[in-house]
Amino acid sequence: MLAVYEAVLEADERARSGMGPSLIDCLTYRWRGHSKSDRNLYRTSQEIEEWKHKCPIKRFKKVLTDASVMTLDEVEALDQAAKLAVDHAAEEALTFPNHRH
Repeated sequence: MLAVYEAVLEADERARSGMGPSLIDCLTYRWRGHSKSDRNLYRTSQEIEEWKHKCPIKRFKKVLTDASVMTLDEVEALDQAAKLAVDHAAEEALTFPNHRH
């Protein structure tokens, strides 16, 4: 779970030392369809459930609470704060004029 963090630290050190850019390739999985009209029938519910158990956010929450770095309440509060920040940014973006080129 901390592999991405470590890879980014290494890439940062590499770039700052003048050794050039790095590419970090992260595998991810989309639980839902591509759009609201995509009924997601091309994957089994078992496949989706298996990937939900691999969710890095859920797994890292467990790492933090198991190691007593944060309480479950603190983890959930942080999660809610992040969701509110994203919702606020999305709402604000909708107020910007729509420019088409």
